[in-house]
Parts: sequence; C-alpha cells; structure tokens
Amino acid sequence: MPPNSKTHNSIKRPSRLAGPECEQVRPPTARSRRAFTLIEMIGVMTVGAILALALVTVVIKHLDRIAAEKETTQLKTFADAFRQGVIRSKIIPNQTAWDQVIATNLGLQISQVRTNDRRVPRVFLIDPSLRIGQRQSDSATNSNHTLTYTQDKSPPGSAITDASGNVLPPYSPRVMILSSLSVELPTNIVSGIASSTTAFSNIWNAAEGTVPSDWSWSGKGDDLKIQRIHLADSFVQVVFNNQDPLNEMQFIIDGVSDTVLPTNTVSRFFLDSTLLTLYGTNGLVQHKEILHESKSFVSENGSWKAGGYVGITIHHPGALDLQMAADSLLQVGRNPSATTYYPSNVYNAMITYMADYIGWADAGFPTAGPVYDNLAASQAALAAESKDLINK
Repeated sequence: MPPNSKTHNSIKRPSRLAGPECEQVRPPTARSRRAFTLIEMIGVMTVGAILALALVTVVIKHLDRIAAEKETTQLKTFADAFRQGVIRSKIIPNQTAWDQVIATNLGLQISQVRTNDRRVPRVFLIDPSLRIGQRQSDSATNSNHTLTYTQDKSPPGSAITDASGNVLPPYSPRVMILSSLSVELPTNIVSGIASSTTAFSNIWNAAEGTVPSDWSWSGKGDDLKIQRIHLADSFVQVVFNNQDPLNEMQFIIDGVSDTVLPTNTVSRFFLDSTLLTLYGTNGLVQHKEILHESKSFVSENGSWKAGGYVGITIHHPGALDLQMAADSLLQVGRNPSATTYYPSNVYNAMITYMADYIGWADAGFPTAGPVYDNLAASQAALAAESKDLINK
C-alpha cells in the first residue's frame, strides 16, 4: 500500500463535546416530556369544559323548547276535551270539577290534568264577569249566576236579563287554564273565580311569551302557558212565542219540561247539541231536533210552526250526536225487571247490526247467503236484547 494512502480506519473522528455545548444538543429528558404533556392536557380539558358548558346550555334550552311545545299542545287538547265534556253533560264545571271533566273525556288520571310534566300545579281561572243562568246580569251577587252551570234543570237554559228585562246571551263565559314550566305561579293566582275582572283580563290579554302586567313573579314569560276557553259560541238561542190566548204550550229540553204561558214569549239560550221536543195541546210530539243553530217557534191554535229564524228543520244526526246518544244509553241504569241483558248489550248489538247492514248493502242486498244470514241474526239479537231491556 503506498505510504501516503489513508485507510478508512485512519479517518479522524471529532472529539466528544463536553461542557455547555453538550447540554445544548442533549435530547429532552423524560421529565421534560411529561411536563409538556400535562400542560397540554390541562389546556385540552379547559377547552373541553368550556365546550361542554356551552353544549349543556344549548341542550337545556332545547329541552325547554320541547317541553313548552308539548305543554302548549296538551293545553289545547285539554280545552277541546273541556268543550266536549260541556256539550255532552250540559254542565259547565267550576274549579272543583274542571279536571274531572277533562280526565274523563281523555281517559287520563285527574293528577295528570292538575299537574304538568314539570310537577307544577295548573290553575283554572273563571272570569268574575261571567253571568249565566236565570238571573239579572247586573246583580251584585255573583254566586247566583256563575259556575257551576247546569242547563238541564227547571227552568232549563240560560236567560240572563238586563234591567229592562231583555234576555241576553251568557255574558263573558270565559275560563282559562294556566301552567308554568319553571316555578309555581304567583301565590295569589289560585283556581276559582279570579280576584278581579282586571286581573283576569290582564292574563287573558297577555301576549305569548310575556308575563301579565300586574304579576310579581320570578318566572319567565316563555315559561307561562295560557289556554283560553271562550264558550260564547257553544250556545244557541231559541225563542218560543205562544200566541194562543187560552192554552199553555209545552217544550222539553233534554228531558226537562217547561211551558210557555198564553200570549207570552220565552227566550232561552241552550248549549249546542241540546235535544228539543215540542208538544201540541193534544199531548203529541209535533217536532223534535238536536239544536245546532238559533231557532224561533210560534204556537197558534195548539200547534207549533216555524218562527222568525228558519223553518222547522230536523238536522240529520252527525257522529257526535250518535256518540252522545250512545254515551247517554250507557250511563243510565238497568231496568230492574230486565232478566238477562243490560244497556251495554243493546249498545253492542246495535253496532253489530249496523256493521252487518253495511256489509249487506255493499253485497247488493242479497236475499240469501252468509251475508244475509249474518244480518238476520244480528237483527234478531238486537230485537231480543232490547225487548228484554224494557221487560215489565
């Protein structure tokens, strides 16, 4: 090998650094790596906490909005059930029975009506100005003509009069259901007749999402839900004008009898779907209908005829009318002389008969075969059960 040549092993390596220079290039230790990771984690957790707090706020608002929408829908359902209960029973309840009426018509427990899903009691308010029944409208005694109102008693219907004796429709038949989704309602807001007409009107007129002007309450406007129920459109007027100089004329309201004196006029307001029956002086039924609009009847020479509103027209019963008749049948007692069947049996037999009749009609009214046999059997069952029910 030539003397000047250098082998690979003879290459001179740099000497190891020592002192400060060595510390500057030394890789991070395990302790420094752990300290950096902890700081990073603290930062991440802080950001996460802030985001979680913001998310919780959004979720709570979302849940509150869902609860508000649900309560609004629930109260509207309550109002419809309340109206339906009034029409069926011909009774407008007060604060002691409003929840029972709604619960019965919706198949709920009374507690589900009295208290909302947030476990806050609901309140049922009655307008102090409400006047209904058989009293003068400006009477100072409110208890005589406020709720509870029962139409089917003697004399039936409402006939509020002014100072001149003119018959007026039920005055201000307004009620409300109040519900809070947060704190309980003010302590002076309790079920029953409102403390004053002004207090009632302030609640009635409060805009959605606001608190009534005269309230001292820690809740928010969005937490207050108000369901207004105005029953003015649930009444129809009927005028009975007896021009016969000698005879009284009889009419019956849902089984409650009343008369119109000779040469006299009677004006009453009845709840929608009331059954009216008119009798002649011979004791026979001259007219019968379920009232859905205002009517007027005139009696001459012992007979009723059309009056000033419209002619005598018998309305074909709708589904609600038929259901009301069925409900009435199921609520009455059983004839003690009946030996086998109950009103519920006749009710079911009638349903079966109607269904079989429809099937028979759809089949083209055959005079033989299974469809005809089914109808004949249901007709025979209806006849037998209804006959037993009126057994002497």
